[in-house]
Amino acid sequence: MDKPWLDDGPSWTLQGNGGMLATAEQLADWFDAVYAGEVLGPEALDKFYELNGGGNWLTGGMRVGQAGGNGVFNAQQESWVDRDVHFTLLTSTS
Repeated sequence: MDKPWLDDGPSWTLQGNGGMLATAEQLADWFDAVYAGEVLGPEALDKFYELNGGGNWLTGGMRVGQAGGNGVFNAQQESWVDRDVHFTLLTSTS
């Protein structure tokens, strides 16, 4: 915990997400549920793929990925949807 919480709760780095925290395994489970259609309906899932996905020259299928961070915490999630291959990576320092 390189960056401890403030006396009144999480600092600005966590307030935007409501202080929600997850392990890499929990985040991977979340994305598995999204891709299985357990979170979004068919139309919303198609829109998610349209906005976040793209062709992948290596597999010929669809690749979907998200990444972000704040200089302390970083996350990346990549999925090759047609191959049912997913990885989730979290770091706690840059």
